[in-house]
Amino acid sequence: MSAKTHADVSRAAVLVGPERLELAEFPLPEVGDDDGLLRVEATGICGSDYAQFKGRLSAFEAPMPIIPGHEVVGHVHELGPSAAQRWRVRPGDLVVVDEVLRCLRCRACARGERGCAAMRLYGLTITTTEMPSLWGGYAEYMYLHANTVLHRVPKGMSADEAAAFVPIANGIRWMSHLGAVGVGDTVVIEGPGQHCLGCVIGAREAGARTVIVTGTAADADRLAVARRR
Repeated sequence: MSAKTHADVSRAAVLVGPERLELAEFPLPEVGDDDGLLRVEATGICGSDYAQFKGRLSAFEAPMPIIPGHEVVGHVHELGPSAAQRWRVRPGDLVVVDEVLRCLRCRACARGERGCAAMRLYGLTITTTEMPSLWGGYAEYMYLHANTVLHRVPKGMSADEAAAFVPIANGIRWMSHLGAVGVGDTVVIEGPGQHCLGCVIGAREAGARTVIVTGTAADADRLAVARRR
């Protein structure tokens, strides 16, 4: 442990190489007018986290050293005046963090579309060598860049519950926006993984009448969750 007080630093799990996580400390950054700092409460574990741990992400390179974790929930610890006005949150609010950092300057961003030319991802593409280093959820604190998108968690929902926001949001998008599921449709979902369970919710919200989820005997608990949805 360093000589600094705990309030001055954040401990974090750093992926320094394939299958090599090390505990490290980083100084907390000074918050300016347009950014902020999150006190992490819970971080979901995605399938891509396992691939990242193995050093073989398929969609893009897996840079290291890096603080993993992109399904992040926490309390706003500190933020600047402009950031508070833009995000419409206050210190202490429980929020989820959109893992995508967009440039807000390219044509896609100007049109409000996907496909930002300079997109980056919390916990997946920004290493600890880029200050202030705290770019992932496997840490006590995470830096909130000015281009971050935050969503306030509804009252009564715990941080652990809110950590499922990514698979649920993906399930809604994949069913409604990409799958064009509508009222009365029949949907078949292959496997009861966390994103597939998110698709069950998305299909129901889109109005599907019948949702079929496949699985094996080893999936009994998750299939029971699917039935309850």
